[in-house]
Amino acid sequence: MKLRSIAVSLLFFAHYAFSCTTIGIPDSPQKWVLKSYDWSLSHGTVYLNPKGLKKTGIHFKKASHPKWTSTYGSLTFNQHGRELPLGGINEAGLVIEVMWLDDTEYPGPKGTEEESLNELQWIQYHLDKFSTVKDVVKSAAEVKILSAYAKVHYMVCDTDGICAAIEFLEGKLVPPAEGKALVSTALTNDTYAKLSDELKKYKAFGGEKETPGAKAGGSVERFVKATLGIQQYKNDTASPMEDVMAILKNVGQGDYTKFNIAYDRKNSRVYFRTHVRPSIRWVDLTNPKIDFKCPKKAQMLNMNIAKEGDVTEDFVDYTKAANLKVVEEGLKDMDAFLPKGTYELVAAFPDTFKCE
Repeated sequence: MKLRSIAVSLLFFAHYAFSCTTIGIPDSPQKWVLKSYDWSLSHGTVYLNPKGLKKTGIHFKKASHPKWTSTYGSLTFNQHGRELPLGGINEAGLVIEVMWLDDTEYPGPKGTEEESLNELQWIQYHLDKFSTVKDVVKSAAEVKILSAYAKVHYMVCDTDGICAAIEFLEGKLVPPAEGKALVSTALTNDTYAKLSDELKKYKAFGGEKETPGAKAGGSVERFVKATLGIQQYKNDTASPMEDVMAILKNVGQGDYTKFNIAYDRKNSRVYFRTHVRPSIRWVDLTNPKIDFKCPKKAQMLNMNIAKEGDVTEDFVDYTKAANLKVVEEGLKDMDAFLPKGTYELVAAFPDTFKCE
């Protein structure tokens, strides 16, 4: 238990902070959700996570944890190993993405008997169980987060075109604005209320400030540019992929942007490009070779695969050894501070799952 407590204090996000941007375009035919992932490490792994698995929370601290069975299969993007995603989409088209928020204060469990999840497994839990924003919002009020390290908030979007920003401030869930109540279906690294208020100060939204320039990369500036991108998106465009990648480039952070992800929910495709390999790849979730049913094994794919275009059939079966390499890469900058056995502990955790 001591090993687990020490490991988790260093596990997520190392000593860096996010400056990511998530953008929903719910009125587009594709129901696009876009993500600019801005951080220090360039590696990443795509996981295909089966449904029908009996799961439990990770014991990082002395606390109780929920148990559940995954109802939906999912595709997730991870840097710290399987089950600890930075974002993803499930079979029902629900997308959840995470961003850093310094103001976050979670309503943690009351004592060690109340069940809770860490802030990354919270994403996997909700992708496993739910299909709508409404259900995730309800669950967010019930499932406690016992923070491992990161202060984050979430953007959640479903196939009905509903999005919500889920935030925890002053130890409480902020009542999420949903759907038409949102001023913008974008989210960066300030509270949604602050971003909404700041947006009104710009000329395009009734204020006096000029539109942020190409090099403007602050949280509010990216929110303004993302919102303009949403408003200016053309549904009849001949090149939707080029258009959404241009929106992502406009909110990017240069070399600091490590991934661009675009979820096309209409066509069940997930597009991505990386700083290491900027050519666009995609996964087609309608491909019959993708089978989420137990006892089908989880599968995994290196995001920096040296290939362009369709990579759906390039996934390989999940193994603990391969997962260990992902964990090691994610924690390599912290190696000197980690006790022996940490990598193996985290990498072996998914082996505790069993088909229902």
